[in-house]
Amino acid sequence: MLKRIITLLLLTMLCFGEKIILTKNKEPQPHQIPPQSHLTVYLVGEQETDIIPAEHFHTVRFFKNFPLPELPYRGRIEKKVLVLRVEFIEDDDSATTGNGKMDLEGFGTPEDGLYYDPPHNKTYFERNMQFLSNYYKVNSFGQCEVTWTVKPDGATESYQLPHKMRYYSGFHHYDQETGFVYYNTYAMDMGLVRILADGVAAADLDETVDFSEYDEIIVFHAGTLLQTSLNFFRFLDIPSATIPSGALEYYLGIPYILANAGTDTIWQAGINSEMARVDEYMVGEIGTVVHEFGHTLGLPDLYDITGWSNGVGAWDLMCTGGWVGSPFEGAPEGSIPANLGAWSRYAMLWVNPVVITDPETLLTLRASEIDTTQYSLINQTMIKIPISQNEFFLIENRQQDIRQKDTIIIDAEDGIPISVDYGEYDFFLPGSGILIWHIDDNVINANWAYNALQIDPNHKGVDLEEADGIQHFDAWWYGDSLEYYGSR
Repeated sequence: MLKRIITLLLLTMLCFGEKIILTKNKEPQPHQIPPQSHLTVYLVGEQETDIIPAEHFHTVRFFKNFPLPELPYRGRIEKKVLVLRVEFIEDDDSATTGNGKMDLEGFGTPEDGLYYDPPHNKTYFERNMQFLSNYYKVNSFGQCEVTWTVKPDGATESYQLPHKMRYYSGFHHYDQETGFVYYNTYAMDMGLVRILADGVAAADLDETVDFSEYDEIIVFHAGTLLQTSLNFFRFLDIPSATIPSGALEYYLGIPYILANAGTDTIWQAGINSEMARVDEYMVGEIGTVVHEFGHTLGLPDLYDITGWSNGVGAWDLMCTGGWVGSPFEGAPEGSIPANLGAWSRYAMLWVNPVVITDPETLLTLRASEIDTTQYSLINQTMIKIPISQNEFFLIENRQQDIRQKDTIIIDAEDGIPISVDYGEYDFFLPGSGILIWHIDDNVINANWAYNALQIDPNHKGVDLEEADGIQHFDAWWYGDSLEYYGSR
Protein backbone atom coordinates (compact mmCIF):
# COMPACT_ATOMS: atom_id res chain seq x y z
CA MET A 1 0.00 0.00 0.00
CA LEU A 2 1.31 3.44 -0.88
CA LYS A 3 2.11 5.47 2.18
CA ARG A 4 -0.63 7.96 2.95
CA ILE A 5 0.62 11.48 2.67
CA ILE A 6 -1.33 14.19 4.40
CA THR A 7 -0.79 17.78 5.30
CA LEU A 8 -2.35 20.20 7.66
CA LEU A 9 -5.07 21.74 5.49
CA LEU A 10 -6.88 24.03 7.83
CA LEU A 11 -7.09 25.15 11.41
CA THR A 12 -10.13 27.35 11.70
CA MET A 13 -11.80 28.97 14.68
CA LEU A 14 -15.51 28.25 14.93
CA CYS A 15 -18.01 29.63 17.39
CA PHE A 16 -18.16 26.23 19.10
CA GLY A 17 -14.43 25.47 19.04
CA GLU A 18 -11.66 24.64 16.60
CA LYS A 19 -11.22 22.09 13.84
CA ILE A 20 -7.92 20.50 12.95
CA ILE A 21 -8.40 19.04 9.47
CA LEU A 22 -5.83 16.66 8.04
CA THR A 23 -6.12 15.46 4.48
CA LYS A 24 -4.06 13.53 1.96
CA ASN A 25 -1.58 15.32 -0.22
CA LYS A 26 0.91 14.26 -2.86
CA GLU A 27 3.97 15.73 -1.16
CA PRO A 28 5.42 14.58 2.17
CA GLN A 29 5.79 17.16 4.92
CA PRO A 30 8.97 17.87 6.89
CA HIS A 31 9.12 15.73 9.99
CA GLN A 32 11.32 14.95 12.93
CA ILE A 33 13.45 11.82 13.04
CA PRO A 34 13.92 10.23 16.46
CA PRO A 35 17.48 9.58 17.61
CA GLN A 36 18.98 6.14 17.11
CA SER A 37 20.59 5.50 20.47
CA HIS A 38 20.97 1.70 20.13
CA LEU A 39 20.55 1.33 23.87
CA THR A 40 19.73 -1.96 25.55
CA VAL A 41 17.73 -1.85 28.77
CA TYR A 42 18.37 -4.23 31.65
CA LEU A 43 15.42 -4.34 34.05
CA VAL A 44 16.95 -5.97 37.11
CA GLY A 45 14.32 -7.51 39.36
CA GLU A 46 14.47 -9.40 42.61
CA GLN A 47 14.28 -12.77 40.86
CA GLU A 48 14.93 -12.14 37.16
CA THR A 49 16.33 -9.65 34.69
CA ASP A 50 14.50 -8.62 31.52
CA ILE A 51 16.69 -7.47 28.64
CA ILE A 52 15.01 -5.44 25.89
CA PRO A 53 15.99 -2.95 23.17
CA ALA A 54 15.25 0.66 24.12
CA GLU A 55 12.81 1.04 21.22
CA HIS A 56 10.58 -1.60 22.82
CA PHE A 57 10.61 0.04 26.24
CA HIS A 58 7.12 1.49 25.82
CA THR A 59 5.67 -2.03 26.08
CA VAL A 60 7.34 -2.93 29.38
CA ARG A 61 4.97 -3.82 32.19
CA PHE A 62 5.63 -2.37 35.62
CA PHE A 63 4.42 -3.92 38.89
CA LYS A 64 4.87 -7.40 37.38
CA ASN A 65 4.48 -9.19 40.71
CA PHE A 66 0.90 -8.11 41.26
CA PRO A 67 -1.93 -10.22 39.86
CA LEU A 68 -4.36 -8.68 37.43
CA PRO A 69 -7.89 -8.97 38.87
CA GLU A 70 -10.80 -10.25 36.85
CA LEU A 71 -12.44 -7.44 34.91
CA PRO A 72 -13.97 -5.39 37.74
CA TYR A 73 -16.06 -3.17 35.48
CA ARG A 74 -18.08 -4.31 32.49
CA GLY A 75 -21.03 -3.00 30.54
CA ARG A 76 -22.32 0.36 31.72
CA ILE A 77 -19.63 2.21 33.66
CA GLU A 78 -19.61 5.61 35.32
CA LYS A 79 -16.28 6.91 36.61
CA LYS A 80 -15.58 10.14 38.47
CA VAL A 81 -11.87 10.87 38.28
CA LEU A 82 -9.81 13.14 40.50
CA VAL A 83 -6.88 14.56 38.52
CA LEU A 84 -3.93 15.77 40.60
CA ARG A 85 -1.20 17.99 39.14
CA VAL A 86 2.10 17.58 40.96
CA GLU A 87 5.62 18.86 40.43
CA PHE A 88 9.03 18.19 41.91
CA ILE A 89 11.58 20.36 43.65
CA GLU A 90 13.28 22.37 40.91
CA ASP A 91 16.50 20.93 39.55
CA ASP A 92 19.08 21.38 36.83
CA ASP A 93 19.72 17.78 35.87
CA SER A 94 20.76 16.78 32.35
CA ALA A 95 19.41 13.26 32.96
CA THR A 96 15.84 14.55 33.32
CA THR A 97 13.60 16.49 30.94
CA GLY A 98 12.71 19.99 32.12
CA ASN A 99 13.48 21.38 35.55
CA GLY A 100 11.01 19.49 37.72
CA LYS A 101 8.25 22.06 37.22
CA MET A 102 5.26 22.03 34.88
CA ASP A 103 5.98 23.47 31.44
CA LEU A 104 3.90 26.66 31.42
CA GLU A 105 5.43 27.95 28.18
CA GLY A 106 4.56 25.17 25.76
CA PHE A 107 5.92 24.69 22.28
CA GLY A 108 4.72 26.00 18.93
CA THR A 109 1.43 27.71 18.07
CA PRO A 110 -2.15 26.53 17.36
CA GLU A 111 -1.36 26.87 13.65
CA ASP A 112 0.97 23.88 14.04
CA GLY A 113 -2.03 21.58 14.46
CA LEU A 114 -1.15 18.35 16.23
CA TYR A 115 2.42 19.59 16.62
CA TYR A 116 1.28 22.31 18.98
CA ASP A 117 2.05 21.66 22.64
CA PRO A 118 0.26 24.40 24.64
CA PRO A 119 1.21 25.60 28.12
CA HIS A 120 0.50 22.88 30.66
CA ASN A 121 -1.95 24.81 32.80
CA LYS A 122 -5.22 23.57 34.28
CA THR A 123 -7.03 23.96 30.95
CA TYR A 124 -4.50 21.70 29.24
CA PHE A 125 -5.24 18.81 31.59
CA GLU A 126 -8.99 19.40 31.43
CA ARG A 127 -8.85 19.12 27.64
CA ASN A 128 -6.81 15.92 27.87
CA MET A 129 -9.44 14.42 30.15
CA GLN A 130 -12.10 15.56 27.69
CA PHE A 131 -10.34 13.58 24.98
CA LEU A 132 -10.13 10.51 27.24
CA SER A 133 -13.82 10.76 28.09
CA ASN A 134 -14.89 11.13 24.46
CA TYR A 135 -12.63 8.26 23.37
CA TYR A 136 -14.19 5.80 25.81
CA LYS A 137 -17.68 7.07 25.10
CA VAL A 138 -17.19 6.21 21.43
CA ASN A 139 -15.48 2.87 22.04
CA SER A 140 -18.11 1.75 24.54
CA PHE A 141 -21.01 2.86 22.34
CA GLY A 142 -21.94 5.39 25.01
CA GLN A 143 -21.77 2.94 27.92
CA CYS A 144 -18.62 4.30 29.60
CA GLU A 145 -19.10 7.75 31.08
CA VAL A 146 -16.03 9.50 32.52
CA THR A 147 -16.23 12.80 34.40
CA TRP A 148 -13.35 14.54 36.12
CA THR A 149 -12.12 17.36 38.32
CA VAL A 150 -8.62 18.81 37.95
CA LYS A 151 -6.89 20.02 41.12
CA PRO A 152 -5.54 22.33 42.39
CA ASP A 153 -7.95 25.04 41.28
CA GLY A 154 -5.41 27.67 40.27
CA ALA A 155 -4.69 27.89 36.55
CA THR A 156 -0.93 27.41 36.92
CA GLU A 157 -0.72 25.74 40.32
CA SER A 158 0.49 22.22 41.13
CA TYR A 159 0.88 20.32 44.36
CA GLN A 160 4.50 20.26 45.53
CA LEU A 161 6.27 16.93 45.96
CA PRO A 162 9.00 16.90 48.65
CA HIS A 163 11.84 15.65 46.43
CA LYS A 164 13.53 16.19 43.09
CA MET A 165 12.60 13.92 40.19
CA ARG A 166 15.81 11.92 40.63
CA TYR A 167 14.52 10.62 43.99
CA TYR A 168 11.60 8.82 42.32
CA SER A 169 13.62 7.19 39.52
CA GLY A 170 14.62 3.55 39.36
CA PHE A 171 17.75 4.28 37.30
CA HIS A 172 20.85 2.38 38.44
CA HIS A 173 23.65 3.07 35.99
CA TYR A 174 24.61 3.41 32.33
CA ASP A 175 27.53 1.59 30.73
CA GLN A 176 28.70 3.91 27.97
CA GLU A 177 30.96 1.32 26.36
CA THR A 178 28.25 -1.29 25.86
CA GLY A 179 25.20 1.00 25.63
CA PHE A 180 23.54 -0.96 28.44
CA VAL A 181 21.16 0.95 30.73
CA TYR A 182 20.35 -0.65 34.07
CA TYR A 183 17.18 -0.07 36.08
CA ASN A 184 16.17 -1.57 39.40
CA THR A 185 12.54 -2.60 38.96
CA TYR A 186 11.89 -2.56 42.70
CA ALA A 187 13.15 1.03 42.93
CA MET A 188 11.23 2.00 39.80
CA ASP A 189 7.92 0.68 41.15
CA MET A 190 8.68 2.19 44.56
CA GLY A 191 9.24 5.59 42.94
CA LEU A 192 5.83 5.50 41.27
CA VAL A 193 4.17 4.51 44.55
CA ARG A 194 5.94 7.36 46.35
CA ILE A 195 4.73 9.86 43.75
CA LEU A 196 1.18 8.73 44.50
CA ALA A 197 1.66 8.82 48.28
CA ASP A 198 3.39 12.21 48.27
CA GLY A 199 0.89 13.64 45.79
CA VAL A 200 -2.11 12.51 47.81
CA ALA A 201 -0.53 13.87 51.00
CA ALA A 202 -0.07 17.28 49.36
CA ALA A 203 -3.60 17.30 47.94
CA ASP A 204 -5.02 16.24 51.30
CA LEU A 205 -3.90 19.60 52.69
CA ASP A 206 -6.21 21.29 50.17
CA GLU A 207 -9.57 21.80 51.87
CA THR A 208 -11.33 21.86 48.49
CA VAL A 209 -10.39 18.24 47.76
CA ASP A 210 -12.84 15.58 48.95
CA PHE A 211 -11.47 12.19 47.93
CA SER A 212 -14.78 10.49 48.78
CA GLU A 213 -16.40 12.08 45.73
CA TYR A 214 -14.24 10.15 43.25
CA ASP A 215 -13.85 6.61 41.97
CA GLU A 216 -10.35 6.90 40.51
CA ILE A 217 -7.25 9.08 40.71
CA ILE A 218 -4.89 10.12 37.93
CA VAL A 219 -1.68 11.88 38.90
CA PHE A 220 0.01 14.03 36.26
CA HIS A 221 3.57 14.90 37.23
CA ALA A 222 5.96 17.42 35.71
CA GLY A 223 8.34 16.21 33.02
CA THR A 224 8.15 13.76 30.16
CA LEU A 225 7.64 10.02 30.23
CA LEU A 226 10.63 7.72 30.21
CA GLN A 227 9.06 5.66 27.43
CA THR A 228 9.92 8.44 24.95
CA SER A 229 12.90 10.16 26.58
CA LEU A 230 15.04 7.06 27.13
CA ASN A 231 16.59 7.33 23.66
CA PHE A 232 17.56 10.91 24.51
CA PHE A 233 19.61 9.65 27.48
CA ARG A 234 17.16 11.16 30.00
CA PHE A 235 17.57 8.14 32.21
CA LEU A 236 16.04 9.72 35.34
CA ASP A 237 12.65 10.54 33.81
CA ILE A 238 9.60 8.73 35.19
CA PRO A 239 7.64 6.07 33.25
CA SER A 240 3.87 6.18 32.97
CA ALA A 241 2.13 3.25 34.64
CA THR A 242 -0.93 2.16 36.57
CA ILE A 243 -0.40 1.32 40.25
CA PRO A 244 -2.39 -1.86 40.96
CA SER A 245 -4.09 -3.12 44.06
CA GLY A 246 -1.57 -4.58 46.50
CA ALA A 247 1.37 -2.39 45.46
CA LEU A 248 0.96 0.05 48.33
CA GLU A 249 1.08 -2.71 50.92
CA TYR A 250 4.10 -4.35 49.28
CA TYR A 251 6.17 -1.18 48.95
CA LEU A 252 4.91 1.03 51.76
CA GLY A 253 3.62 -1.55 54.22
CA ILE A 254 0.08 -0.14 54.13
CA PRO A 255 -2.90 -1.58 52.21
CA TYR A 256 -4.06 1.88 51.16
CA ILE A 257 -3.37 5.57 51.62
CA LEU A 258 -5.60 7.38 54.09
CA ALA A 259 -6.97 10.83 53.32
CA ASN A 260 -9.61 13.19 54.71
CA ALA A 261 -8.55 12.52 58.31
CA GLY A 262 -8.56 8.78 57.74
CA THR A 263 -12.07 8.55 56.29
CA ASP A 264 -11.07 7.90 52.65
CA THR A 265 -8.80 5.23 51.19
CA ILE A 266 -6.74 5.22 47.98
CA TRP A 267 -5.33 1.90 46.81
CA GLN A 268 -4.66 2.32 43.08
CA ALA A 269 -4.06 5.16 40.61
CA GLY A 270 -2.71 6.08 37.21
CA ILE A 271 0.63 7.89 37.04
CA ASN A 272 1.22 9.95 33.89
CA SER A 273 3.68 12.59 32.80
CA GLU A 274 2.56 16.03 31.72
CA MET A 275 3.88 15.36 28.21
CA ALA A 276 5.68 12.93 25.95
CA ARG A 277 7.56 15.66 24.08
CA VAL A 278 11.32 15.72 24.56
CA ASP A 279 12.57 19.28 24.07
CA GLU A 280 11.52 20.05 20.47
CA TYR A 281 10.89 16.44 19.48
CA MET A 282 7.10 16.12 19.52
CA VAL A 283 5.29 12.97 20.65
CA GLY A 284 1.66 12.93 21.76
CA GLU A 285 1.09 11.89 25.38
CA ILE A 286 -2.67 11.32 25.11
CA GLY A 287 -2.28 7.82 23.64
CA THR A 288 -0.43 6.71 26.77
CA VAL A 289 -2.97 8.41 29.06
CA VAL A 290 -5.87 6.66 27.34
CA HIS A 291 -4.01 3.32 27.38
CA GLU A 292 -3.29 3.55 31.11
CA PHE A 293 -6.94 4.32 31.82
CA GLY A 294 -7.76 1.07 30.03
CA HIS A 295 -5.81 -0.64 32.81
CA THR A 296 -7.80 1.32 35.37
CA LEU A 297 -10.93 -0.22 33.85
CA GLY A 298 -9.30 -3.65 34.10
CA LEU A 299 -8.12 -4.33 30.54
CA PRO A 300 -4.83 -6.25 30.13
CA ASP A 301 -1.96 -5.46 27.80
CA LEU A 302 -2.18 -7.12 24.39
CA TYR A 303 1.54 -7.05 23.66
CA ASP A 304 4.13 -9.42 25.06
CA ILE A 305 5.02 -7.82 28.39
CA THR A 306 8.61 -9.05 28.10
CA GLY A 307 9.06 -6.63 25.20
CA TRP A 308 9.88 -9.12 22.44
CA SER A 309 6.59 -9.55 20.58
CA ASN A 310 4.19 -6.91 19.33
CA GLY A 311 1.09 -8.93 20.21
CA VAL A 312 -1.66 -7.58 17.95
CA GLY A 313 0.17 -4.48 16.77
CA ALA A 314 -1.53 -1.13 16.35
CA TRP A 315 -5.03 -2.60 15.97
CA ASP A 316 -5.81 -2.26 19.67
CA LEU A 317 -5.20 0.55 22.13
CA MET A 318 -4.07 -2.01 24.70
CA CYS A 319 -1.25 -3.09 22.41
CA THR A 320 0.62 -0.37 20.48
CA GLY A 321 -2.49 1.45 19.25
CA GLY A 322 -1.76 4.21 21.75
CA TRP A 323 1.34 5.13 19.74
CA VAL A 324 -0.41 5.47 16.39
CA GLY A 325 0.44 8.49 14.30
CA SER A 326 2.44 9.46 11.26
CA PRO A 327 5.06 12.14 11.92
CA PHE A 328 5.76 12.82 8.25
CA GLU A 329 2.02 13.09 7.60
CA GLY A 330 1.20 15.75 10.18
CA ALA A 331 0.43 13.60 13.23
CA PRO A 332 3.06 12.87 15.90
CA GLU A 333 3.05 9.34 17.25
CA GLY A 334 0.67 9.05 20.18
CA SER A 335 -1.46 12.04 19.19
CA ILE A 336 -4.53 10.12 17.91
CA PRO A 337 -4.74 6.64 19.51
CA ALA A 338 -6.40 3.85 17.55
CA ASN A 339 -9.68 2.34 18.68
CA LEU A 340 -9.97 -0.67 20.94
CA GLY A 341 -9.93 -3.96 19.07
CA ALA A 342 -12.75 -6.47 18.83
CA TRP A 343 -11.78 -8.58 21.85
CA SER A 344 -11.34 -5.59 24.19
CA ARG A 345 -14.82 -4.30 23.39
CA TYR A 346 -16.23 -7.81 23.62
CA ALA A 347 -14.57 -8.45 26.99
CA MET A 348 -15.97 -5.20 28.38
CA LEU A 349 -19.49 -6.19 27.22
CA TRP A 350 -19.64 -3.05 25.10
CA VAL A 351 -20.74 -4.94 22.02
CA ASN A 352 -22.99 -7.94 21.57
CA PRO A 353 -21.73 -9.78 18.47
CA VAL A 354 -24.04 -11.77 16.26
CA VAL A 355 -23.17 -15.46 16.61
CA ILE A 356 -22.81 -17.31 13.30
CA THR A 357 -22.79 -21.10 13.09
CA ASP A 358 -23.89 -21.40 9.45
CA PRO A 359 -20.91 -20.67 7.15
CA GLU A 360 -23.24 -19.55 4.37
CA THR A 361 -24.88 -16.80 6.41
CA LEU A 362 -24.85 -13.42 4.67
CA LEU A 363 -25.06 -10.19 6.65
CA THR A 364 -23.85 -6.61 6.63
CA LEU A 365 -20.95 -5.78 8.92
CA ARG A 366 -20.91 -2.10 9.75
CA ALA A 367 -17.64 -0.26 10.41
CA SER A 368 -16.63 -0.80 14.03
CA GLU A 369 -15.68 2.81 14.69
CA ILE A 370 -19.11 4.32 14.06
CA ASP A 371 -19.89 6.65 16.95
CA THR A 372 -23.25 5.32 18.06
CA THR A 373 -23.59 8.12 20.57
CA GLN A 374 -24.42 10.24 17.51
CA TYR A 375 -25.85 7.65 15.10
CA SER A 376 -28.14 4.72 15.79
CA LEU A 377 -26.58 1.31 15.17
CA ILE A 378 -28.38 -0.15 12.17
CA ASN A 379 -26.30 -3.25 11.52
CA GLN A 380 -23.90 -5.42 13.51
CA THR A 381 -20.31 -4.27 14.07
CA MET A 382 -18.97 -7.66 15.16
CA ILE A 383 -19.42 -11.36 14.34
CA LYS A 384 -18.60 -14.28 16.63
CA ILE A 385 -17.90 -17.73 15.17
CA PRO A 386 -17.51 -20.49 17.79
CA ILE A 387 -14.72 -23.02 17.24
CA SER A 388 -15.04 -24.97 20.48
CA GLN A 389 -16.27 -24.33 23.99
CA ASN A 390 -13.32 -22.04 24.76
CA GLU A 391 -12.19 -20.85 21.33
CA PHE A 392 -13.85 -18.59 18.79
CA PHE A 393 -13.26 -16.03 16.08
CA LEU A 394 -14.29 -12.39 16.30
CA ILE A 395 -14.67 -10.54 13.01
CA GLU A 396 -14.84 -6.78 12.67
CA ASN A 397 -14.75 -4.18 9.90
CA ARG A 398 -12.10 -1.52 10.59
CA GLN A 399 -12.16 1.59 8.40
CA GLN A 400 -9.77 4.51 8.44
CA ASP A 401 -12.48 6.99 7.55
CA ILE A 402 -16.20 6.51 7.20
CA ARG A 403 -17.50 9.96 6.40
CA GLN A 404 -15.30 12.29 4.37
CA LYS A 405 -12.86 10.32 2.22
CA ASP A 406 -9.17 10.68 3.06
CA THR A 407 -9.91 13.32 5.68
CA ILE A 408 -9.87 13.35 9.46
CA ILE A 409 -11.53 16.16 11.40
CA ILE A 410 -10.33 16.65 14.95
CA ASP A 411 -12.29 18.81 17.37
CA ALA A 412 -10.08 20.97 19.57
CA GLU A 413 -10.43 23.60 22.25
CA ASP A 414 -7.63 25.96 23.20
CA GLY A 415 -5.56 24.23 20.51
CA ILE A 416 -5.89 20.87 22.28
CA PRO A 417 -7.66 17.88 20.63
CA ILE A 418 -10.77 16.75 22.53
CA SER A 419 -12.41 14.33 20.08
CA VAL A 420 -12.34 12.93 16.55
CA ASP A 421 -15.39 13.43 14.34
CA TYR A 422 -17.36 10.25 13.55
CA GLY A 423 -15.11 8.18 15.83
CA GLU A 424 -12.38 7.98 13.18
CA TYR A 425 -9.61 7.21 15.66
CA ASP A 426 -8.40 4.51 13.23
CA PHE A 427 -7.48 7.08 10.59
CA PHE A 428 -3.73 6.49 10.95
CA LEU A 429 -3.92 2.72 10.80
CA PRO A 430 -2.30 1.30 7.65
CA GLY A 431 -5.38 0.48 5.62
CA SER A 432 -8.99 -0.64 6.01
CA GLY A 433 -10.82 -3.95 5.82
CA ILE A 434 -11.94 -7.04 7.69
CA LEU A 435 -9.97 -8.19 10.73
CA ILE A 436 -10.28 -11.73 12.08
CA TRP A 437 -9.32 -12.33 15.70
CA HIS A 438 -8.66 -15.81 17.10
CA ILE A 439 -9.58 -15.91 20.79
CA ASP A 440 -8.51 -18.73 23.10
CA ASP A 441 -10.09 -18.40 26.54
CA ASN A 442 -7.92 -21.23 27.88
CA VAL A 443 -4.77 -19.18 27.25
CA ILE A 444 -6.42 -15.99 28.48
CA ASN A 445 -7.60 -17.56 31.73
CA ALA A 446 -4.28 -19.32 32.37
CA ASN A 447 -2.24 -16.15 31.93
CA TRP A 448 -4.67 -13.44 33.01
CA ALA A 449 -3.30 -12.98 36.54
CA TYR A 450 0.17 -12.30 35.13
CA ASN A 451 -1.08 -9.91 32.43
CA ALA A 452 0.67 -12.29 30.03
CA LEU A 453 -2.01 -13.15 27.46
CA GLN A 454 0.48 -12.74 24.60
CA ILE A 455 3.64 -14.13 26.17
CA ASP A 456 3.76 -17.17 23.83
CA PRO A 457 3.99 -15.87 20.23
CA ASN A 458 3.00 -19.32 18.96
CA HIS A 459 -0.20 -19.44 20.99
CA LYS A 460 -1.56 -16.06 22.00
CA GLY A 461 -4.74 -15.57 23.93
CA VAL A 462 -5.80 -12.81 21.52
CA ASP A 463 -4.33 -13.37 18.08
CA LEU A 464 -4.92 -11.23 15.01
CA GLU A 465 -5.00 -13.51 11.97
CA GLU A 466 -2.71 -11.87 9.43
CA ALA A 467 -4.19 -12.10 5.96
CA ASP A 468 -0.81 -12.11 4.21
CA GLY A 469 0.19 -15.22 6.17
CA ILE A 470 3.33 -13.58 7.55
CA GLN A 471 3.56 -13.40 11.35
CA HIS A 472 4.80 -9.81 11.41
CA PHE A 473 3.77 -9.09 14.96
CA ASP A 474 5.92 -11.87 16.41
CA ALA A 475 9.00 -10.07 15.07
CA TRP A 476 7.94 -6.62 16.30
CA TRP A 477 5.90 -5.15 13.50
CA TYR A 478 3.19 -2.53 13.81
CA GLY A 479 1.44 -3.94 10.75
CA ASP A 480 0.47 -2.92 7.25
CA SER A 481 -2.59 -3.02 5.00
CA LEU A 482 -2.00 -6.69 4.21
CA GLU A 483 -3.14 -7.69 7.71
CA TYR A 484 -6.72 -7.07 6.53
CA TYR A 485 -8.86 -9.62 4.75
CA GLY A 486 -10.35 -8.22 1.59
CA SER A 487 -7.74 -5.48 1.31
CA ARG A 488 -5.65 -7.10 -1.40
